[in-house]
Amino acid sequence: MRRQRLRDVLQLGLLGLDVDRRPDEEAAAEPSPQRRGRDLGAEDSARRREQARRYRLGPGRTSYSPGMVVSAPITEQEFSREVQRIEDALAEHGPTERRELARLVGARFWGPGRFPAALREAVLSGRARRLDRTHFGPAERPGA
Repeated sequence: MRRQRLRDVLQLGLLGLDVDRRPDEEAAAEPSPQRRGRDLGAEDSARRREQARRYRLGPGRTSYSPGMVVSAPITEQEFSREVQRIEDALAEHGPTERRELARLVGARFWGPGRFPAALREAVLSGRARRLDRTHFGPAERPGA
């Protein structure tokens, strides 16, 4: 009687199970206790292999390539203050070697890359003159 009610519920499809299965087929569909033990053993060994792989030394299975993250558009920096200091130092000391010029203007405290950029700007704008590879001089005056 009870089995009949269960079969009726299953026939309605409420549980989504196969209704036409007989009790001997249900037993055949379930894995035996020995088979279940083998499956658990296989899962356990697979888990151990995965854990061993996780702590293996050497390069990993994943890779990462860092890139430069740009949060805002790069704008032209203004070097008017630095260019003015370079121009004043060259006017006061005359032709000067690049390292000495950097020391005279205090470029050490300007921040990374600011001295070469400011010196380049001073030469391009005509406020300083490049004499050779390492020496710079004051700009030529038009009337002198």
